Amino acid sequence: MRSVQAAPLPDGAFLERYQQIEAAAYDCFRIDIPMRMSLAQYLAGFFASPAFRPEGLLLRMTYGCRIETGVIDSCLAGTRPDILIWAAESRAADQIIMQPGKSPIRSWWMARPNDHGGTALYFGSAILPQTGRNGAPRVHGAERLFGPAHRFYARLLLKSAAKRLEAVH
Repeated sequence: MRSVQAAPLPDGAFLERYQQIEAAAYDCFRIDIPMRMSLAQYLAGFFASPAFRPEGLLLRMTYGCRIETGVIDSCLAGTRPDILIWAAESRAADQIIMQPGKSPIRSWWMARPNDHGGTALYFGSAILPQTGRNGAPRVHGAERLFGPAHRFYARLLLKSAAKRLEAVH
């Protein structure tokens, strides 16, 4: 299995809009898998991966429901606005960007064919800036406090999703 790498944003990535905002923080990770995979398959694998299970359990205990494949498909098709706590901000055939609640966080997933007959899976996030005392934008406190842990968790989630997808397909 290949490793998860920090990666530049691919052309047309919805996350690009946050790259341009002063004091916004963003990340982008990529792993390649040897088979073709749709965005719906990627998200189903992501939300069913072993690394996501603790978060999924917490969400299930909090909201009383789980993330089902039909919910993912409906959200990607535009017939449902959300996947549990994540509201779709923008969606396309190969990517989706979502906002959890009213938070300053954006989560982004992309599944795009690579040059080797497989799929490049991307996972990234953005944290929008806070307004400082002087009115200028500043890096959000959550990024300063949890940034390194978040980046570790993001890599773990992406690696776990890729392993699950390779095992299932």
